[in-house]
Amino acid sequence: YDPVAQDAYLEVRNRDYFFTAAFIFFGMTIGLGGAVLVRWLSGGAAPWAAVGALIVMALPIRTLSSNHYECDRSNNYIAYDYGYNILASCDPNAVLFTNGDNDTFPLWCLQEVYGIRTDVRNANLSLLNTHWYIRHLKNKLDVPMDLTDNQIRRLTHYRTEENELIRIQDQMVDQILTANNWQDTINFAVTVSSSSRQYRGRPLDGYLLMIGFVQRLVRERGSNMVALDLMRHRIDSVFQFRGLNDPDIYKNENTRRLVGNYFSTFLVVADEYRRRGELEKAEEYALKGARTLPTESDGLLYLAQMWADNRRPEKLDTLLTLAEETQADRDRIESSIAMAYRTIGDSTRAIDILEDVRERSPDYKMAYRTLVQLYYTTGRYDTLTSMMTNWLESNPDDRESRSILAQVQSVVDRQDKDGSAADTAAAGTTTTVDDES
Repeated sequence: YDPVAQDAYLEVRNRDYFFTAAFIFFGMTIGLGGAVLVRWLSGGAAPWAAVGALIVMALPIRTLSSNHYECDRSNNYIAYDYGYNILASCDPNAVLFTNGDNDTFPLWCLQEVYGIRTDVRNANLSLLNTHWYIRHLKNKLDVPMDLTDNQIRRLTHYRTEENELIRIQDQMVDQILTANNWQDTINFAVTVSSSSRQYRGRPLDGYLLMIGFVQRLVRERGSNMVALDLMRHRIDSVFQFRGLNDPDIYKNENTRRLVGNYFSTFLVVADEYRRRGELEKAEEYALKGARTLPTESDGLLYLAQMWADNRRPEKLDTLLTLAEETQADRDRIESSIAMAYRTIGDSTRAIDILEDVRERSPDYKMAYRTLVQLYYTTGRYDTLTSMMTNWLESNPDDRESRSILAQVQSVVDRQDKDGSAADTAAAGTTTTVDDES
């Protein structure tokens, strides 16, 4: 058993540059083969040589047309703006802890190539597990730490008596915060996980102030602290979001996950306004996020819940109109709006919306399940039975639906039986009354 060989195929994402050499070699062989084909055909009739040449020339055109959209980088500023927005969020001369490559390499590029915010000292947590990088931070970037180079070389992972793994990066966060002693501002990128935002084994979450795409370490303890005015200013006047709402710019799965951090920034501002009771301002920034990132549904989902909690059906009507124009998951958004209508007690409106979703997407499970609940609680058993029967024809392995359908049929049978007994009793009473008369 070779664990290295077993895990060799594992990668965090698809990387086409792994195959660059193979692409080059493959292209060369196609070119050589094409040249030989044309030369061979030119030995016969001239028209055949022309046909061969056209075929060879058409091959790269076909490849170009098939892959241009995914490979085109013109007007794609997403990586640049992502790095810029993180650096623009940092305090002057801050030590910035980042998580991995996506929140680090763009920053390095902007600092080293474009000279942007070179005052920020980036401490990448993944690389903080390596001795050479720690020495680089200490000797080249003047990141505060009370370790000699020899002490750095001896750093290693270890386990506590409770069998908890203490990584070198955990030790270095402790070391940097202790050596800094509040002299320089400490920032954490929002991409850093809670488990990495610790000091001497204790979470720092209660001491972090959100100031943009980073959080500032502060002395005062609080809960979900937000520098609202600063964040609002940066969203409105500082941050760059070029191309995010342009469908002509290709965004792969990794890019979409990356810019999802943008949306959380808008929602942090919106939710802070909501907590302060300024619902219209909360709506403004949630919608601003939805327009900046039209493929994200969280803004409209957030507003659906907010307006349901505040019993504002007229606002839900507005969200329905926006849902029809969205590039995000329309089925999910409209199903959530229907659930919001159900929350405020308008089951009829909720059912109408969900039926529209089901007509558009018959296999959409969220709409189906919510309709099951609504039809059951409103006593529309005939409609429920028909819908579930049709669903099970397409989803025969859905045991939960089969069980619910059996329960519904049992209720209907019991009602029919009770109804028949009541009709018989009523008929007997009528007859008796008639006889007396």
